[in-house]
Order: sequence, then structure tokens, then C-alpha cells
Amino acid sequence: MRSKLVFLAWLCTCHVFGQGNYQKYEFRGLWVTTAFNLDWPSSNEISPEEQKQEFIKLLNKHKALGTNTIIVQVRAAADAFYQSDYEPWSFWLTGEQGKKPKPFWDPLAFMTEECHKRGMEIHAWFNLFRAVSHERFFKPDKHHVTRKHPEWTYKIGEKIFFNPGDPDLRSYLTEVVLDCVRKYDIDGVHLDDYFYPQEINGDKIDDEKTFKKYGDGFDKIADWRRDNINKLIEMLSDSIHATKKFMKFGISPAPVWRHKHADKLGSETERALTSYDDLFADSRKWIEKGWVDYLAPQLYYSTLHKRVNYNNLLNWYSNNTFGHHLYIGLAYYKAHTPDEEGWKDSKELPRQINLLRAKENINGYAFFRAASFKENPLRLEDTLKQMNNYYCVSPPMPWLDSIPTLAPTNLQITTSSEGVKLTWEEPEAATDNETPYYYFVYRFKLGEPFNIKNAKNIIGLPRKTTFLDNNAKPNTEYYYIVTSADRLNNESLDFIGKSIKVK
Repeated sequence: MRSKLVFLAWLCTCHVFGQGNYQKYEFRGLWVTTAFNLDWPSSNEISPEEQKQEFIKLLNKHKALGTNTIIVQVRAAADAFYQSDYEPWSFWLTGEQGKKPKPFWDPLAFMTEECHKRGMEIHAWFNLFRAVSHERFFKPDKHHVTRKHPEWTYKIGEKIFFNPGDPDLRSYLTEVVLDCVRKYDIDGVHLDDYFYPQEINGDKIDDEKTFKKYGDGFDKIADWRRDNINKLIEMLSDSIHATKKFMKFGISPAPVWRHKHADKLGSETERALTSYDDLFADSRKWIEKGWVDYLAPQLYYSTLHKRVNYNNLLNWYSNNTFGHHLYIGLAYYKAHTPDEEGWKDSKELPRQINLLRAKENINGYAFFRAASFKENPLRLEDTLKQMNNYYCVSPPMPWLDSIPTLAPTNLQITTSSEGVKLTWEEPEAATDNETPYYYFVYRFKLGEPFNIKNAKNIIGLPRKTTFLDNNAKPNTEYYYIVTSADRLNNESLDFIGKSIKVK
């Protein structure tokens, strides 16, 4: 058995990238849209059992593609895909807003359990400011917040939006999110890019009265609007992290913060909507201030786009992480409509993944959206199976928790016709009073380097203190290592290890 000093020396010389090395930490997400039944469920008329089976099928498919995080839309239009104390059941779940599922089930509780069974994270995706998507689809329930507080809203076109300038609304939205955080074992809270809306057919944002009432200290309404969003993001961040310290908070903003010709801090892009100027969302400030744990900007442009180029945006974001995480939103849906130059190339999305992986400050990606995978355009699924062939977990967030769990103890290994069985004991709690959330199990042929930074050597991530290796080859001597990890993927500094020869 190698000494732990030799083992630790190997850790110091390992690199995440390089020949034969596979990433152990990378966010690999998938957006699942429930609004308009775009991704799941396929219909609001099918039974709860059919909806469950659809979700299980979706998870199994994407687990095989290396996905480790599901971002599921739980609040699309001030309604809920979970049992909310504040808002009615979603029309897109039951066919009638406010109608309970029958037979009753709680989709978010179910989805959380199924994701965790597969070692996947689940981030609850909230659309905070879309109040009514369009009244031609359905009428809001009598208990809908727009019925109770019409003063919190304004209308643009046929859509009703919440007015972020009202401090009572901001408090309400925070309570809506916290209600979900308290009741469900989710791993993260996720917001999309809906903040202030764009004009529709000349209709403008109707918030002049609110500005007069609450805009003291601001000469320009645009600055006041940005401040309203900033106040909400900071309030959400403080409240979420105070409620559960492991809870991740992320936002998926529009791809361009500002153009460089308008701001020297902006990106080498032009003639495209910007988060800062058009949606009054200062996304760069959110990550600079540390209010969000991650941004997942929607870089839905190709590497050949002239005005808004993927490479230019990737470079800009990699220089604006401020020590927090950046996950790149990838547009698989464009493979269905290859009008933009570059999207007819089957190598475009793999190229984008390789480019982001080459950036030290970029920590992963997410695909928009689940339904794009139905027909497997450009055969991306086949490529992902090759690119993501090994276990991978989302990267740790040391600003939330930097204290690792203690290593497990008393490793026992036995062999049988079923395979190699490992058992161990859970360690005592670490200094932050945390015990392991799960374990890493590594396997090496005796004599090869014990490189635990290479995901190729991970053979399991069990939640229990036992693991069966049914892929061990006969007449081979192996060395097994087991470490522990907490909810935020901080791995124990020590380990247990033992060798055995498989007969």
C-alpha cells in the first residue's frame, strides 16, 4: 500500500486537462421548460403517472449524456409546479390554474427525489416578473396575485408583468422563493433573463407613477430601474443563503452585458440587445458583488457570427468572473433552425464546449433546452457520450463552504460472483458539524499512479457506505480508494484505501 504522502504528492502534480485526463468538476446542466408544455410535461391533460414516467425517461436519457444538473422551471407565470403557500397550481400542470393534480402528487418533491437518486442536482427555476403570459391561453385563478394586487403590475401587449419598482412586490417575490427553499431539498435557485421587458408594438413600461413615488435620489428612470433589480437580487441572495447555507443561487442573463463602444468594460459585440441598457439588469454587478454564486449567460451565437460572436463573448465572460462561477448557456435548439451561419456544422457545439473547457475561469455549461434533444440533430448525443464518458460533479463553491468532511474509516473489501464489494464506516462530523453527503470511490490497477483528480478513475458516487464494483476484471490486482464529500462537493483531505486481487 502506497503511503499517503506519496498519494498527496501525486495530487499536487495532477492537472484537470491534458492527455488522458478527464474533468472531475464541471457543471453540466439542462434547462427543462414547463411553460407552454415546451419540454415537460408533454401535455397538461395526461395523468400524473404519465407525467412522472416522462420525467424519469428524461432523467435517464440525460444522465447517460453526462448531465449532472437539471434546471427545471417551477414558476412560469406566478403559478407553481409545487405546493406553494403563496401561488396557485400551474395551468401547464393540470390544465386549469389553481387546480390540484388528481390523483394528488407534488412534482417538485418527486423531481428532487428522482434527481438525487441519480446523483444529479436540481435547481428550481423561477420566472419572477412574468405575471400572466397571455390571457388567450388561460384566465388567472381567482387567488392569483394579480387579482389581489393589480397595483404591482403593468401590461405590455397582451402580457402582464410585475413592476420591480414596488418594494412590497420585491418582498413578496422573496417570500415566494424562500417558501420553496424551506420546504424542498433542492440544490439551487435559478432565475432566467426576464427582468424589465422590451417594448412590444410601441407599448412602453408603465412605471412613471412608481418612479415618482419611490425614485428619490435618481435623476434617470433607467438608473432607478437597475437599482430596483439590484435590490431584489441582493435581498434574494442574503435570504436564500441565510435559510440554507449550501443553497446555490444563479441567474441566466441575456448574453451581452454592454457593448464596448458604449462602455469600455463591455464586450466586443454590436447591434444586439444588452442586459444593462435594454432589460435594466446589471448582471456584471451581481457577480462582482458576490450576490450570485453563478451566472449562466445565454451565449446562443455561433463561433462564426459577425456581430455577436461566441468567442468574443466567451473571452469577455472569462475575464469577468470575480472569483465566482460561470456556466455557459449553449443553444442546442438552433440545430433545429440552422439559419444563422455556423449551425449547420455538426462540430459547432462540441467546438463551443471545448473552447469553454479551455478557459480556466469557466466552470461548465447548460443546454437550452430539453426538447431539442428529441430528434438528436447533428448527432450531438453521440458526441456527448464520448466527451462526457466519466463521472463528474459540479465544482465546489468555497465562498459558501470551504470545510471538507472527514475521511471514512474501516474499509473492508470482499469478492464474490457478483463482484467486489466495498464497505466502510461514516466518519465523525467535521468542524462545521457536517457528515458526508456522498462518497467518491476510485479504482486503480496496482502499480499505476493514484491520480484522483482524473475522473476516469472514479467508479462510483454512492450515498451509502457500501459499493459494489461489478466491472472488475478477473486475475487483476486493484487498489481502491474511498473519500467523502459534503453537499457542496468539498472532498475529504484524507482517504481510506486497500488492495485486493480479483480471482
